[in-house]
This record gives sequence, structure tokens and C-alpha cells, in this order.
Amino acid sequence: MRRHNPNIDCLFTCKHYEIMRRHNPNIDSLFTCKHYELMRRHRPNKDWPFTCKHYELMRRHSPNKDFLFTCKHYELMRRHSPNKDWPFTCKHYELMRRHSPNKDCPFICKHYKLMRRHSPNKDFPFTCKLYELMRRHSPNKDCPLICKHYKLMRRHSPNKDLHFTCKHYELMRRHRPNKNWPFTCKHYELMRRHSPNKDWPFTCKLNELMRRHSPNKDCPLNCKHYKLMRRHSPNKDWHFTCKHYELMRRHSPNKDFPFTCKDYEVMRRHNPNKDCPFTCKYYELMRRHSPNIYCLFTCKHYEVMRRHNPNIDSPFTCKHYELMRRHSPNKDCPFICKHYKLMRRHSPNKDFPFTCKLYELMRRHSPNKDCPLICKHYKLMRRHSPNKDWNFTCKHYELMRRHRPNKNWPFTCKHYELMRRHSPNKDWSFTCKHYELMRGHSPNKDWPFTCKHYELMRRHSPNKDWPFICKHYKLMRRHSPNKDFPFTCKDYEVMRRHNPNKDCPFTCKHYELMRRHSPNIYCLFTCKHYEVLRRHNPNIDCLFTCKHYKLMRRHSPNID
Repeated sequence: MRRHNPNIDCLFTCKHYEIMRRHNPNIDSLFTCKHYELMRRHRPNKDWPFTCKHYELMRRHSPNKDFLFTCKHYELMRRHSPNKDWPFTCKHYELMRRHSPNKDCPFICKHYKLMRRHSPNKDFPFTCKLYELMRRHSPNKDCPLICKHYKLMRRHSPNKDLHFTCKHYELMRRHRPNKNWPFTCKHYELMRRHSPNKDWPFTCKLNELMRRHSPNKDCPLNCKHYKLMRRHSPNKDWHFTCKHYELMRRHSPNKDFPFTCKDYEVMRRHNPNKDCPFTCKYYELMRRHSPNIYCLFTCKHYEVMRRHNPNIDSPFTCKHYELMRRHSPNKDCPFICKHYKLMRRHSPNKDFPFTCKLYELMRRHSPNKDCPLICKHYKLMRRHSPNKDWNFTCKHYELMRRHRPNKNWPFTCKHYELMRRHSPNKDWSFTCKHYELMRGHSPNKDWPFTCKHYELMRRHSPNKDWPFICKHYKLMRRHSPNKDFPFTCKDYEVMRRHNPNKDCPFTCKHYELMRRHSPNIYCLFTCKHYEVLRRHNPNIDCLFTCKHYKLMRRHSPNID
């Protein structure tokens, strides 16, 4: 109040004060600084804030009903207003609000100018229909199409009155080489030339296929490639499907195009599905593990894979094969039967044994080093695992072992769930430091805090990753109105807000001084200040609320 006072020697005159009171969204107290400054900055009369008429207009259209526009909003309205003496009329404003990408305020200048430029009605931006169409297809969702985009759409539109229909537009957008906008003329014409339907470019399926496999990513296949695809296609109406084509490209000795005849025939010969070459999965597996790099497996290898394969239609997948090879006691072939069967029994994926990570974890913690955990241990780990695909990581496992009430195995379900519920890291339970702290202050020495206690500590902790340190906890206990536990939220927050040291609640000295209203600079007002507050307080029964207190402190000529 002192800062904005026309008379520096004293507070506002009654007239000023009453005007502020009259328009205040919060009747219990004066404007906040933010509100006051906003009114001062834009007032038509520099001696005082807006007139009632101005104020009401701002209030009516404000995105925040608690107070008028921010400076940004106000300036925008002034800049584009048909009447320079004041912002938009309601009609204009509402139209801008309706289509604004940001619902909190009208368009930014860039958006507004663009709308004016292309509007069929030069008196104001687009109609809703036109605007929505532009918005829907805009590469930048924050604003309508740029001029270049708009013109391009007009040029190729089947309907010359406006740009493409949604269907046409979406098709162009989806396949464009430049994701910022649809095809160039060159691309468009190429699509038209080869389209089965002369009325419009390729269907999505055809276009995507051509684009995906083109040696030149800027445009579809050249004629040579296209013809070759047609010649060998199982479906004469069109070239290979994506799956077939990709397979041929990936394994071709000549990376510029698919297989030679020899390669193709070899694939056909061993293919379980005679209609087309191997799938990528099969082919890659055979190539990768073949003793002869130029061709697929020998009969011996192939048969071994077939014998243990859960899917009889083809050999193991790469993942399965590598796993078996890596852990096999006999490096020439997969696991012995005993190991294989055990892995199958406990595998989270019933189609095949463990992944390497899972297998190694079981081996590392197994009571029997020759094989993974026994069933009882395994089941317990599975039940509490944060990752349902498999048991704990080593870190998790060791933590459970270290703190378990029963030294023969990790926590019971009850203990585990409690730790999980309050863990600052939802992926796993507490660290040792956290666990010990909970044990030290627990009302029940058999286990950490109850949920109620824990949550209260978490809520007010200066370090959100964990509850208070011992010093904080003891202080809260000492001054708590409820001796069974620390302050209520309300008590705590009041102490925190006025605390000279933000890292912890008040010391005993500070706390007592606050209660007494001591004239100590580090705490509440002197008696003189206190009485002044009492005199102007809307609520005579108590001091100002924290909001009022902060406001007065901020503008006080005497910082002490």
C-alpha cells in the first residue's frame, strides 16, 4: 500500500481505498500487488486505475474470473481492436476465443494476421467452417496453414472453391516426403501416372509400399525396380507385399535390389510355406548360425533345432537358439535335457526358456550352484517382483535378504507390501537408510510407521525423497498439540511459512516468540506493528492471514 500511495507520508486516502475494496475479487482484503499493478499500467487516467466501465468489461471477458486480463491479453486486445479506445467488442472477442489454440486468451498476432489475410470476409477472420478446416490439417496445430501451404492446396483441389477435402488432404499428408507439408508437384504427378485409379493418386497401401522400398527415399520406385517386382510377384495384380519385398531386400547379395534367381530358389526349396520365401525370422536364424555362411544350416544342425522346437513348423528363433548355445555345457549343441526341462518349467514365457538375464540371476542366488533356485524360493520372488516378467534384480534381492525378519528368506508378504506402498521409488522398496529411519521412530518396534504417520512425515518433509531427519522429527513431537504425533498439517504449514530457516520448522525459541508476539526482528511484528494490523484487520478475532501478512511485509517502508 505504501509503495503505490499518491501521498507517501500516509496510506491511501479513503477514496482510493474504497475503490480498491469495491472491485476486489476477495472482499476480505485489498488487491494483491499483481492486480494493482495491472490496473495502474493500463488505466486511461494515470492518476488512478480503470473506471468502473473499463473494469467491468475486462472482468466480463477475463479467462480468469478472479481478476482481469494479464498484460499480454490486454495488449493483444488493444492492438487489434476496431475501436482504438478500447478492446474488442464482445462479438469479436468471442469469435477469437472460440477458435483460439490457447483457450486462456485470443490468438497471438501471427494467427490473427493470417486469418485476416485469407478471410472471405475482410471485416474479420474466417468463418468457423473455413477456420476449422485449416486447423484440422495444419502441420502446426497451434495455427492455421501458412500461405505456401494454402496456395498449394488451392492449386490441386478438385473443388476450386477451397482446398482439398479431408480425405484427399489426409492422403497427401500421410505419404509426403517432407513431413511439414504434402507432396511437391513432381511427387503428385508421379503418383497420378501410376495410379490404378486415375481420379486420384495411389491408395495408401500402394503408395506406402512404393515409398518404403524405394532406393530413392524422396519418391517411389523407378521403372526398373517396379518391373522387377511385378515379374516375380505371387500376386500379378501388384508387386510383392511389404513382407516379401523387405525379406528379399534385406538378404540380397546386391543391396541395390532383391535376390538373384539362385538365392530365391534356395529359399523356396526349404520353405515351410511354399507360396513365398522364408520369413525374415527363419532366414536370419539359418544364415546367422550356419557353418557355411553362403547357405543355410547343415542337416545335422537343422534337425537338432527341429527336435526341441516348441513350434514344429520351423526352427527356434534367434533368441532361443543363442540362449541355448550360450549356457550349454556342450558348446556344440544346446542344453542337456535336465537343464532344458528345468528352464522350461519356470519360464515366464511358456514358448521357451529363460532369457539370459533371468537365467544368470537364478544361478547367482541359487542355494544349489548347479541349477537355479528351488521352487519355493522362485515362487516367492515371482509373487513380489516389481517386474512381473521375472523376479527381482540383484539389488532388490540383496536388500530383502539384509532386512528380513527370517534370515532364511526375504520378507513376508505383509512386510513387503508395506515397504512397497511407501517407497519413494515405486520400482522397489526402501533403501537401507530409509528402512532404519522408519524402524528407529516407529511406534511399533516390530515394524515401521503406520500409513498415517508415514504420509504426514512425507507431506511436510523438506526433502521430498524421504521423511524428516531425527532433529526435525523430535522438534515436531515436542510442540505437537497431539502428543501421539507431530503437528497437524495446518500447524506445520504456519510454522514453515514464517520460518527464517526454510529447511526445518522453527526452533523452540522462535516458536515461543511467535506465540508471544515478540519484538524480535526474526519473528513477528513489534507491538506497534501488531496494533496497526489489528486496527485494519477484517477479522477482529485474529491477526491477518498469511496472505495479508506477506503483502504488508513486501511493501513495508521499514523492512524490519
